[in-house]
Amino acid sequence: MRRVAEMVGEVYQRGVLDAFKVGGFNFALDHSAQLKVRLGQMGQGERIRWLVDSLSKKQVARWEEDYEMQALADEGLAAIKVIIAKLQEMRVHRANYPQHAGFALLFRTLTSIGDINIVPVIKSFLNDDNNLVRYYAKQCLGYLEQGWRVVRAVDY
Repeated sequence: MRRVAEMVGEVYQRGVLDAFKVGGFNFALDHSAQLKVRLGQMGQGERIRWLVDSLSKKQVARWEEDYEMQALADEGLAAIKVIIAKLQEMRVHRANYPQHAGFALLFRTLTSIGDINIVPVIKSFLNDDNNLVRYYAKQCLGYLEQGWRVVRAVDY
């Protein structure tokens, strides 16, 4: 079902606007396929912004978020500026992001992309008031400095 969702997304991007009306498939039965359908109807910039916004608002991290993190990581370097901007916005408007989960999910996504140039930004979170934000920033920093890239959802 996931592969069909990918193929349908590719056809949609080529201009077949009713591509997602594939008979016999209920994409809602599989979380990953449902996400692929949603993302397949967006351009890259919109897809990145939607994923960053979605992850930043999470109050808990469940297995379903692995698919969103992997989808965002698959966007590669194009996603980094948007993620960094969102993290900085979250710091400034901390009252709107009281939970650590959004920070953790975005830090984890950055470890999946693996750009060492973001280390100074991550280091700026090591003095955060929230001990869990500090923990996840330190974890992210460790992975980045060691050159490790983390895969979040291998079956996405």
